[in-house]
Amino acid sequence: MEAAFQLRRGRPVPFAVLLAALAEVPDPRRAQGQRYSMSHLLLFSVLGVLAGATSYKKIIAFIALQGHSVLIMPCREPVAD
Repeated sequence: MEAAFQLRRGRPVPFAVLLAALAEVPDPRRAQGQRYSMSHLLLFSVLGVLAGATSYKKIIAFIALQGHSVLIMPCREPVAD
């Protein structure tokens, strides 16, 4: 079985296996609507539901309680100089 954590920039990534599976889901949004990656939005939606969220408003509240900037990575990687 794969490890629950993989490394990204030298730091562990929790739920890496689930995140990799969710990355296979096609993103129907236009490019300008992609502030956050679809895989991260789906991951935290799943985690919110597992934590008891029963609506999109409760999922948003779950994400807000976890620390918005810590949990969801921007859609685009920073450009290396």
